[in-house]
Amino acid sequence: MIASPIATILPTSAPNFSAEAGIFGGIVMFFFFGFIFWLVALVDILKSEFNEPTNKVIWLVLTLILPFLGPLLYFIFGRKQAKKGSGMNLKIVFTLLSFFVWYPLGVVLMWVWTNWPKWIKVIITIAASIFFSLPFIAK
Repeated sequence: MIASPIATILPTSAPNFSAEAGIFGGIVMFFFFGFIFWLVALVDILKSEFNEPTNKVIWLVLTLILPFLGPLLYFIFGRKQAKKGSGMNLKIVFTLLSFFVWYPLGVVLMWVWTNWPKWIKVIITIAASIFFSLPFIAK
């Protein structure tokens, strides 16, 4: 039996778009969290008081020019150059961001790291539990 010319042109299987979507989603998440990391570093530099005033300018320039490497270097080396008590409380920032990344981690970190009043923690835990369980209840 002879195959028709059209059968040789048509693909034998459907393209796998789920693999491309997974790769694209991973790239988007990488850049989203990279942007958040960059933004937190930038705000922390602006709010911090440094022992040497030129250090603030140096860290700002490094963070703006090197968007991924600059914040990483700042959090490793630069925060040690800032005066104690200046800048942001990174535990609270990380706790709030973790609510959106992985909900249970945010609740655990809130109870462990923050010194918020207990009634606020209870309200946030209940509200977040209801909000994040709605998709499962709505089925």
